Amino acid sequence: MLYKQLTFEERFGVTVRNFGFTQIPNIAVRHIKELGTKPIDFTILTYLLTFPPEDFHAISTISQAIGAHPKTVRTAFLRMEKKRLIRRIFRTGEANVYDITGWVSKIQAYAISTQTPTQKSEIAPIQISHRESSQNLGTNKQQDKEKETVSGYEKFKEARKKMGYN
Repeated sequence: MLYKQLTFEERFGVTVRNFGFTQIPNIAVRHIKELGTKPIDFTILTYLLTFPPEDFHAISTISQAIGAHPKTVRTAFLRMEKKRLIRRIFRTGEANVYDITGWVSKIQAYAISTQTPTQKSEIAPIQISHRESSQNLGTNKQQDKEKETVSGYEKFKEARKKMGYN
């Protein structure tokens, strides 16, 4: 039996839609481990995605919203900063602002490194903020040759090194 792809409204209804929704790339959900995130990190990052980038967030507010202890959330933020998934923008006497560009760039690098030859010709990265304009991603033929000798995960690690991660 074939299933019809449901729209957001068909799946969740108008009432839920009226509260808003957040788009999250499937690759970010399906490859949490490969992207170097833990489930608590993913939960926090997706929580942050539900707000405009310039909004500020207190650890206590985030911990209440996701049902985790404030110390767990604080530890996760420190780990994500160390891995360059997020960048904390300190605000004296107020809650911090968190920039998740590092996580977005990591998702994009992983997507590029694991593309099939068909996807390579159809999909181009929208934004990689840490990539220099002098870097060349190469042609599909070059990438196909690399794919024969290097696994997708190895290419992902290589892309991370080029961008300054680890």
